Amino acid sequence: MKNNQEYILVVDIGNSYTKIGIFEKEKENTTSIILFPTDSETNIATLSKKMNVFKKYNIKHSIVGSVVPKLKPTYFKTIKKMFNIEPYYISETTKYSFLIDESPNKELGDDLKALCEYCVSVNKNCIGISFGTAIASVYLKNNSLVGASIAAGLGFGLNKLIEKASLLKKSKIDKFSSDFFGTNTISALESGINNLRSGFAYNFYNQAKKDNLNSDLKCIITGGESYNINISSFEYEINKEAILLGFKKIYFLNN
Repeated sequence: MKNNQEYILVVDIGNSYTKIGIFEKEKENTTSIILFPTDSETNIATLSKKMNVFKKYNIKHSIVGSVVPKLKPTYFKTIKKMFNIEPYYISETTKYSFLIDESPNKELGDDLKALCEYCVSVNKNCIGISFGTAIASVYLKNNSLVGASIAAGLGFGLNKLIEKASLLKKSKIDKFSSDFFGTNTISALESGINNLRSGFAYNFYNQAKKDNLNSDLKCIITGGESYNINISSFEYEINKEAILLGFKKIYFLNN
């Protein structure tokens, strides 16, 4: 056992990747975190090996968010077996620090609800943008969810393009490139990735700002692809763990 400090285990199961982190109950920085590809056929034995790194911590709380519903029972059983606690799951009766209408409450993914929760902890007027398998954004006005926008992710689109273009199949694309203008096919693709990231954030922010001209609108950017965002027209915060933190906040709001 690491110490007597209580920890919360937070699980975010995405379509492509699963991220698991632990936090001290009273802190917002992750103590330990693991990331691995989501496997719809995973089992208790496999998960137990992955999460064994957390056994040394005094884990007394847990929340599991998932956009892959079939995996929830496996995670429930694994966490209960390893830590002797029952994880909390988001449901239609879950309370939030923001207002959400009935329809989006039923349809919006757990991860985006967690992003909303983190956003309103920063400011009552806020947009959150997640760059991952999908590009997703949420807009909150006066602590109320106005709406969201979802598009195919950069990695998915790039992989499909490389599959179709024979000249690109042996080329290495640097998704971390910050160049705005490409001088050949590869650097042009790298420029496109950079401009798509920054352009999506810029446009979504501006549309929200038009709807809320007199507010101090904040912008939170997160997700595995949230790097090299080049925007000078407004301030933004990049927090890779915003969604995990949102789940943590949801847990303690409901328990």
